[in-house]
This record gives sequence, structure tokens and C-alpha cells, in this order.
Amino acid sequence: MIILLLTVSGKQAKQLADLIILLLLAGFLVYGEPLLYSKSPVWRWIPLLLVFIALPVLLYRTLKWLSQRTDIAAIIALGAPLLLGPAFGLIMESRSERDLLRHGITTPGTVVEHWRDHSKGSAGWLLVCTFSADGRIYRTFSEADPANRYAVGDTLRVLYSARNPENSKILELNPALEAKLSD
Repeated sequence: MIILLLTVSGKQAKQLADLIILLLLAGFLVYGEPLLYSKSPVWRWIPLLLVFIALPVLLYRTLKWLSQRTDIAAIIALGAPLLLGPAFGLIMESRSERDLLRHGITTPGTVVEHWRDHSKGSAGWLLVCTFSADGRIYRTFSEADPANRYAVGDTLRVLYSARNPENSKILELNPALEAKLSD
């Protein structure tokens, strides 16, 4: 792909780069779910880079091409992640929950980390559980334990997706999800 970019001229290279960015964004929207649940630091950055860098660049170039007004194109392109970022987060959370409700399996998990979050606006205490699925050990993302009820070594119920065990939630810390399961 890089060789292809090097063999084309300036304007063609920009158009090809735009097409590649567009294909990456479309591919992520369709097949990006494993990236969202990846525990790898490298893969976890890809959605942020796509939403907060690739999308604004593509939007700016498209608007500039359509209107020839670079000032308006820049404002819209820079503002887009402020609207699309949270919308993207809400959509992906909804997809995650729908996947858990359709393909979820409940299994025991063990609290392996429990710590006080000292960041501003934090929920207080956070914890992480490990659980077994498909013969492998998985870790949940950190979840808030606002009442500080659980300790390292406690057994909690983890709901994970049979399609993607990285998509998991601790049921005791998600009563709304637990209620939807019992409906």
C-alpha cells in the first residue's frame, strides 16, 4: 500500500490516502468490535485515532473540496469528534450490551485487583475480575465498585459474550444489565 502511495502523483496520492482512510473507517465500523475489547495497548488506540484524527482529516478534505471554504471546513472537521466521539461511544456500548444479552454466558469470576481511583470525578473504588472461557483466562475491564463491597479473592458473576469473551461485565456491578437478563 505504501509503495502504491509512492508511485502516484500529489493529487492522486491525497485521493488515494482519503480512500484508504475511508475504507479503514468503514472496516472499523463493520469489523472493529474485537479492537474495542482488546486489552493490547496498541490495538486500543486504533479506534481513538480513527475517530479523533482520521475522521476529521477526511471530513476536512471532503468539505474543502465541496465548498472551497477552508475556514468552515476546519471548524466542522475539528468539531465533528466532539459530537461523533460520544455518539460512537454510546453506539458501541449499546452494541456491547445487545451482544451480551443475545450471546451472554454467566460464569464465576474472581476479583484480582481492587483499588481506590483518585482521579477527579471518579466512582471511588474499581475492581477487575478474571474468568475462564473456552479454556482461556480473560480479564474484565475495570468496573466501579462505589459501595466498596468486594475484595480481592471474592467470587462474582461475570457475563461474557460467547462470540467474543473480551466483551464482559461483572453482574453484581451492573444491576440494570442483570435486570434485563431476567426479563
